Amino acid sequence: MDKNLRRVEVRRIEADDAPEYVDAYIFYAEDETGRELAQPELDALNEDYDTIQYWVRETLNNAKCIGRALKYMFDPHEVAKHKRDAEADVRGQEYYPPGWRG
Repeated sequence: MDKNLRRVEVRRIEADDAPEYVDAYIFYAEDETGRELAQPELDALNEDYDTIQYWVRETLNNAKCIGRALKYMFDPHEVAKHKRDAEADVRGQEYYPPGWRG
């Protein structure tokens, strides 16, 4: 299994296919030097099920992280919550939302 790739684009990751993702394949990849892999090299990668599964998991994990980051960036309630938490940390206090009973 080749984990020493840089940019990897996996296609056909479909929710109906979870958790095996048998239709997924590596469409594009670069080696550690930044060289784009040729089609025969991509074909060789796509013959190894474990390699495809590894990059599917990496792709999904990255998508989750990006999704969380976007949520915090653009959801005004999340932004306000994190701002209050940060301000409370600076004051050395925990923040309790209104109506919270501990």
